[in-house]
Amino acid sequence: MKIRLRYCSNCNYEPKVVSLAAKLLVQYKRQISGLELEPSIGGCFELTVADELIYSKLETGIFPEEDEILKQVGERIHN
Repeated sequence: MKIRLRYCSNCNYEPKVVSLAAKLLVQYKRQISGLELEPSIGGCFELTVADELIYSKLETGIFPEEDEILKQVGERIHN
């Protein structure tokens, strides 16, 4: 399963993206076929799993809790 993290590079979101990417790889290393980190602008922090947007900071206005994101990714991987 492919995962894409799109983030605002102008906003210094790299530490959050790297942290989340590392946790995803540790937890789901056998199920992930690709993990893409996509720098962007405009305050975005979005997570897409298999072409399905599962989280957007642009929509919520807040950063996701990493544990909640791991759970949501796991639900999609195991379905």
